[in-house]
Amino acid sequence: MKFTFKFKREKIDETHWTLRPKIPTTLSYGGLNKDFIAVLDTGSDVVYIPQDIAEYFGLELSKKVDVCQGAETEFRFKTAKIYIEIRKGHSQFKELFDVIVPVENPLHKDIILGTPFLSNFVVTFDYARNKIILKSALPRFDIKKLRYKRR
Repeated sequence: MKFTFKFKREKIDETHWTLRPKIPTTLSYGGLNKDFIAVLDTGSDVVYIPQDIAEYFGLELSKKVDVCQGAETEFRFKTAKIYIEIRKGHSQFKELFDVIVPVENPLHKDIILGTPFLSNFVVTFDYARNKIILKSALPRFDIKKLRYKRR
């Protein structure tokens, strides 16, 4: 299974643009489905969902509050589970993921797909050709169990 996307061109300021690794995704939980654009972040160890999206789906948040180190600062979060799906042509990938949701002062407005999501794929960022390629990684490395498993 292989997915190919283009980078999203975003304005930095009045005269500068950049290419961001953002892809269309569908989140689903409790009978609700909604399309979003998510950031692929190879430097993130988590899947991050903003508070307003967690509230939209009525996610069941953990009682325990933990602390996570973000790119610039620490923040408090709770955990939840949600289905994340990507589709392209006839290919589809959908899986239930553990996500973190900030409990106050959200740091990001974007959904961030880090290592737990990316570990399902061989990821290629080809800026020269404006391509993001996600190719199924089998056998898949199970981060939680630190062992290989076949799907």
